[in-house]
Amino acid sequence: MLRDTRKVSAAPHVHRIHPVPVHTPTLLIVMALQLGLLLAAAFPVLRTQGTSAFTRTAFFSVLLGATAVVLFGQRGAVPNFLSIVGGNAALLAAVQVWVNGLYRLCEVPRPTRKVEYLASVASLIAVWAFWALDASDGHVALAKPRVIAAIVPMCVTGALWMRALYRASPAPLPLSRSYMLFASAMGLVLNITRGAVFALGPSGRDPMAAGATSYFLFFANVCVLFNALGTILELERQSREALKSMNQQLALDAITDPLTGLGNRRALDHITDGVIRGARRQGWPITVMLLDVDHFKRINDQWGHATGDAVLEEIAAIFKARLRGHDVLLRWGGEEFALILPQCGLDAAPGVAERFLTDVRTAKLKATKGSSVTLSIGVALLETSEVDFADAISRADHAMYTAKRAGRDRFVMHEVVGGDPALTSST
Repeated sequence: MLRDTRKVSAAPHVHRIHPVPVHTPTLLIVMALQLGLLLAAAFPVLRTQGTSAFTRTAFFSVLLGATAVVLFGQRGAVPNFLSIVGGNAALLAAVQVWVNGLYRLCEVPRPTRKVEYLASVASLIAVWAFWALDASDGHVALAKPRVIAAIVPMCVTGALWMRALYRASPAPLPLSRSYMLFASAMGLVLNITRGAVFALGPSGRDPMAAGATSYFLFFANVCVLFNALGTILELERQSREALKSMNQQLALDAITDPLTGLGNRRALDHITDGVIRGARRQGWPITVMLLDVDHFKRINDQWGHATGDAVLEEIAAIFKARLRGHDVLLRWGGEEFALILPQCGLDAAPGVAERFLTDVRTAKLKATKGSSVTLSIGVALLETSEVDFADAISRADHAMYTAKRAGRDRFVMHEVVGGDPALTSST
């Protein structure tokens, strides 16, 4: 017996890992927490958009993550190949699927995706190779590089994601993305800590494996919590910004003519105060013109309404080419346009009106195959006592109809002489 004992004691000592299965109720609580957080994160998308690509991505990634936790936690209770290689495969896939979903959710480009995928595949091959070399699945010397091989691609992916998210985020950093960055930083620290503890620790126990300290699972779920909160807030932020953009677009559409892209009558209410205050502060006069396309009904009857619309578009382009930076051009309705001209008094208005008449008369409009089109223009000055354009536009309208009755293709100015209105027509 003594001789046998000495032989055993003289045999080379091999340090092996003896895992113990994780406590099943604790594991179920962890999985329930992760799935609950996923549902909370996916709820806004489900409520507003129904099933989406991100929702499916989130469910799939958490399913893979939960599978990895189960396989790691049951080390010793399930075949070691399934726990080691299968668990690492599920974990690496979960990280890549989730991070790719976040890239898409935050609309951040991911130029390194293929490289990261290849790194994960190479990592999994290394894990399998170290496991295959260790037939007993228990040598610490082979287990340590195996764990490091699994950790490296996750750390690289996490670091690249943090850099891309931070660079693509507006300043100041939204709270949702602050949570995402914090969760990613915590995940990076956890993985680095896991590798350091396993590589330097004397016991050779992987913090992710059964029987290890519960601190890793605790902080891992804190990481999941902040990631879910960041996702919820990001979804809410994007929904709020989309609603704001939609309201702004609706407000813009309400004051924009869809045919010419000019402002419509409603737009005048938005510019009245600013234009009048600015002109009076500078001591500028303001001239109002109404410009009407002559015989527009005849154009529609002869060429069709599509041609009539094209004529209005071309004439609007001619007007725009003559505008100064502070002039305001509106489509007043039908074939009528309104023009607000700050820094233009009745002494300069005739020249401006004449240039518009000449530009349109001599233009070779594509819509009418070169046929001539003319205008009738009414001109009025905004009085210093007027607080809006209503009365000035009414006077310009009166002058414009006078121009039509006088033979069209001309402008008429509404002037006040001795307290009574007087009309001056171009010849």
